[in-house]
Amino acid sequence: VLMAHTAGTGAALRYVTIVAQTDSMGGMKAAIENVTDAAHLDRTPRMRFVDVVDAEASNRASLLIQLQGQSSRQFALYGVIAAKADQTFVSGTTQ
Repeated sequence: VLMAHTAGTGAALRYVTIVAQTDSMGGMKAAIENVTDAAHLDRTPRMRFVDVVDAEASNRASLLIQLQGQSSRQFALYGVIAAKADQTFVSGTTQ
């Protein structure tokens, strides 16, 4: 999981989140790619990695990610298998 942001304010401030997994050849393949800027957070929320959880008690990890908008946030669970991400849960919006 890689999270980064640029310097600046407004549309010049960009947030990047990449979740990658190694493939069978040992290379990295992106499962989630998210880029947004501070001016468009309500349309495309910033993704912030929180933790790894076993939400289904299946011995398979899911990623808990915060989806942060301009004035709201949600939490989502993503399962990543074979460098493919599936959103399995998303919470309601909080202000």
